[in-house]
This record gives sequence, structure tokens and C-alpha cells, in this order.
Amino acid sequence: MSVRSRRTALGAPKGDRTSHAGLLLNRYLESVVSAADTDNIKAQAARQEILRLAKGASAASRNLYNLAYSRWERSLPKPRMNREFEATYRLIVGLGGHHVLETGLTLHHTYGTPLIPGTALKGLAAKYCHEVWGNTADGANYEKFSGAPGEEGECFRVLFGTQDEGGLMTFHDAWITPGSLTKALVDDVITPHHSEYYSGKQEEPTDFDSPIPIPFLSVSGTFLVALSADRSRPNPDKWLDLAFTLVTQSLREWGVGGKTSSGYGRLTPVAG
Repeated sequence: MSVRSRRTALGAPKGDRTSHAGLLLNRYLESVVSAADTDNIKAQAARQEILRLAKGASAASRNLYNLAYSRWERSLPKPRMNREFEATYRLIVGLGGHHVLETGLTLHHTYGTPLIPGTALKGLAAKYCHEVWGNTADGANYEKFSGAPGEEGECFRVLFGTQDEGGLMTFHDAWITPGSLTKALVDDVITPHHSEYYSGKQEEPTDFDSPIPIPFLSVSGTFLVALSADRSRPNPDKWLDLAFTLVTQSLREWGVGGKTSSGYGRLTPVAG
């Protein structure tokens, strides 16, 4: 088959028949538009349409995802602690990632569903451990929980490891619960007021600059946060309890992902 015939066969994919939101966002955009190109009506409409289709795809994946979620939950190693956490507002993980829409979003590669990478949870917890638990008036706390390079405290080393040794804890990806998929992806907007200044085309911002709304998708719903401990190390249950307390506090007080200063990313444990 020639290149031309392949393009003809794949030239008009049916986005409304796709149940993978990530595939839609990455491959189905018909017309690329710059954030500053507000006059390109066709391209702006294409952006809005692909966001609409992605929301529908997320909801349509629920039946398959429910099976995958159950299998994943059963596969989590022991000893572990897991609990459902609900976004108090919205969260957006991967916002700054490279993407054709200029606003990224972290989705499961296979199912196209929202998730919080375990690396993001570990990084958040480690920073919170160093700056909050370690940075107190009590010098003993610094000695235990400091994460400063070359000065890692005993507890910090056990939980998170060092350059030379792995930590006791495994921070698993947090999967969104199947019941949240129906309304998991929600419309959102960023409105830069000085785009010419930010792009270097203007020397300084002025009061005459026009705000430019940029639509994107953020996430709402409940996630299962899970940690597991290396059972070959001493007192895994004690360390597991300490680590889960740390993660709970950091998610509630700091939040994960982008725009946390605007209230995004906060998650709290579901009651019961």
C-alpha cells in the first residue's frame, strides 16, 4: 500500500467512536492552532471539538477500565496501605508537558484514563518531608527527616532512599476509580493577559494587552492511592504507616500536579 493510499484510508477517523481519550488528544486534532492565534476560527473549533470528544471517550471506557482496575488493585503487593482520595476541586498533572494542544495531561497509556504517577507522589512526599517535617525548630527533626543532598536524615533515607540505596517504600501510580470516569475530564481555561510579553515579542506588559482564553481539560474525581513496603527490611508496617501519613498530609496541604497555588491538586481521604 502506498503512502498516499494509507493516508486516504486513515484520513477521516471517527473520533466519536474512540474510547481512548489519550489517543484522541494526541492524534485526532484536525487543525493545529497556536495559543495566540485567536483569529483562526476553524482551528479554535477543532480544539474545542477534540476536548469534547475526549470527555466522551473517558466515559465510554468505563466497562473495560473497570476490569483493568480490579486486576490492578488485586496485583498490588503486600504489606501495603491504600485508600481512596477525592479531589477537593480539580487537578492537572502533566500540564507543562510537550503537547500539540500546548497544555498536557497525564493519562494512562493503555486506557487513556487519568492517573497520578507514583513518581509524582514520591517527589511530593519527599519535598514535604524535608521542608515541613524536617524544617522545624526541633533539631532532632532535621536530623531524621532532612532531604538535603548529602545530609539525608535517617527516616528520609529509609523512606525514599539515596543515590546509592533504594528506599523501603514503593509509591504506586494512583488510578482513578471507575465510578469517577463519567465526569473525570472537565472543561477548564487558562487566560494569559500578556501573551506578547511572555513570548518575547513585546518589551513590557501593558494595560492594553488583550487576554487570550486557552481551553484545556483538568480532572475531577477519586483516586486510589497505594503504598507498599519492602518486607525484607525491618518493621515494614511501622514505616508504611509513617509514609502514608506523610502522603496524606502533603496531598491535603500542598497538592500534586500543576497550578497548586490556585487551589488545584488537593486531595483528601474519602470518609469510611
